[in-house]
Amino acid sequence: MVNIKDGYALQLAVKCGLEIAIITGATSRGVAARYSALGIKEIHQGASRKVEVLTDWMARHGLTPDEVAFVGDDVPDFEPMQCVGLSVAPADSARDLLEQILRAQDHWMTTEKAFGW
Repeated sequence: MVNIKDGYALQLAVKCGLEIAIITGATSRGVAARYSALGIKEIHQGASRKVEVLTDWMARHGLTPDEVAFVGDDVPDFEPMQCVGLSVAPADSARDLLEQILRAQDHWMTTEKAFGW
């Protein structure tokens, strides 16, 4: 489940060039609209086996497991979490992870991109 605070970190991550994909078992126009508005282009809904979508996405983007993080929150996320270099299920969901990645890349609160949507 995505925390409301994730939106800011997600849009900043996209602006800073991180490849972001949403992989969910749910199907909702609202989900697509929210993530599209944040600049995310890869929104995969109705994924019965998230690992298949994840490995295809990684292959299309030329990413190795050690270059990928996966944020999960339930049993369907177990398989994809085993296929990446960093698996997390933080209380604040993607926000915490993205903030740490952007801090490590010196993008968190360091440029004009950080201040605003």
